[in-house]
Amino acid sequence: GKYKLLKVVAKGGMGRIYLAEQQPLGRHVALKMLLVSREQEEDPEFKRRFFNEAATLGRLKHPNTVTVFDYGHLDNKDSFYMVME
Repeated sequence: GKYKLLKVVAKGGMGRIYLAEQQPLGRHVALKMLLVSREQEEDPEFKRRFFNEAATLGRLKHPNTVTVFDYGHLDNKDSFYMVME
């Protein structure tokens, strides 16, 4: 509900990157969706590593790094996401 997916920009073995629109701001963002196996999704170590990496990236402030706006887990799917500029 927070993001409207507009088109697939890239896809690979672990997921897809979408051009998305952040609602209701209308801001265009890159939304990286990781598709994980059921075993990974239920593994607390996988979740901890994902959220730790996303939080660390979100704190980086440098002209040569991308800004992370948001990250999380979709409850109804085995998907983790990261939203970037």
